[in-house]
Formats: sequence, C-alpha cells, structure tokens
Amino acid sequence: MHVLPDAAGGAGPGGGFSATGLSLDPVTGGWVVGNDGRATDPQTTYDPSIVFLDAHFRKHGELKLAPLYFQHGSVQGVAALKDGSIWYASPLEGLVRRIDRSGRQLARFSLPWANGVAVSRSGAVWALAKRKVWRMNEPAPRFSVRVGDGLCVAAGALWCADHDALHQYGFDGRLMQRYVLPGVNYAEGVVVRGDEAWVVHNGSFHRSSRKAAIPPRSVIAHYALS
Repeated sequence: MHVLPDAAGGAGPGGGFSATGLSLDPVTGGWVVGNDGRATDPQTTYDPSIVFLDAHFRKHGELKLAPLYFQHGSVQGVAALKDGSIWYASPLEGLVRRIDRSGRQLARFSLPWANGVAVSRSGAVWALAKRKVWRMNEPAPRFSVRVGDGLCVAAGALWCADHDALHQYGFDGRLMQRYVLPGVNYAEGVVVRGDEAWVVHNGSFHRSSRKAAIPPRSVIAHYALS
C-alpha cells in the first residue's frame, strides 16, 4: 500500500484532504487524485482540489477548485486525458466537468450527485450517480449497480469500486466478476491495467459509515486480480 500524506493540502492532520478519485496521468506518467476537501465526516466546509503525484506517489502539484467555482463542494472521481485535460465529478454542483490544468472549464454535463467518471479509448465519457451508470449525452442510464463509488474503463469493461470490493461489468450491465479488496473498507477510485488494480481508500474519513474506520485516511492499495 502507498500511504498518501495526511497533509496533501499542506495543513497537517485535519488539513482537509481525503482521496475520492484516482486516475493514471498520461502526461507525466504519475497519478491524479481527487480531493474531497474535508478533514472529517461530516463537515460542511470544503477545500476541494485535484492533487498530482509522481510515479512513486509523491505530490508535485495541486489545483485548488473552490476559488474557481462558486459553491463547488466535493470532488468525486477523476479521469485524466492525454491532452492534459481532466474530467471529474462535482456532485454538489450536479456536474461532470472537464477542465485544463489551470482549472479552466472546457466542457460539462449535468448529472446530479455524480460520484465517479471514466473515459474510454473512443472518447466516450461514463459516469456513476446514485448507483446508476450513465454514458454522457444519452437520455437514460445504461444500468444499475448495487453500490458504487469510483469508476474506470479498462479491458473492454467498466470497473466499479464498492466499499471493500471491485466489480467488473460489461457495457450491457452484466456483472462479469467481483474481486474482494483485503485491507480496504471504503474504496473511492480505481485504476485497472491488465491483471492489476490500484484502488484509493479513505476509510478512516468515513467516521459515520456502516463499517469501522481503518486508518490512515488516504491510501492507494495495489492488487493482483485473479
């Protein structure tokens, strides 16, 4: 496991960092992490951001979003593209938004309470909201999931994080496989490449969740899928 600094925002413990999305960064070869922007659950004030890590999970940059968008709230799910732009879910705004690395908005879709976003090789944008998987620009959801918090597209399938498990779905909604994630109780983002998966976990943030908190707050766990 790779423990992310409790102070990704530079403010020490309680500094308002809780990892809620994960993507490979095709520009730098590192990682892009979504930051909910709260130190505890529940908390009413947000300092959301997108955090940039190198290939060894060391922070080298951060894009603060609250100064750019009024009443922004949480970041939930991220998907970085080769052109440097980033899709992410902004549930309190009811949006899935695409930005450049200065934070300038390039595109957006309306989707209330989105908490996961992924982009396929064809450029199709997929999102997760209220346990339903949507393909953006389509009028109705494609299918439902039991529990979902984090989304990616890989190996011709959609992958959805689910508390302590990872679900692989066909694009028709057929459940293909379920993988248990030992040591994780609140998965919030996933990256799959080949037979490997990286899952971002923020279990100790969810103090009011149905499961006991497991510190530290923000961890990227690496698994072999079998």
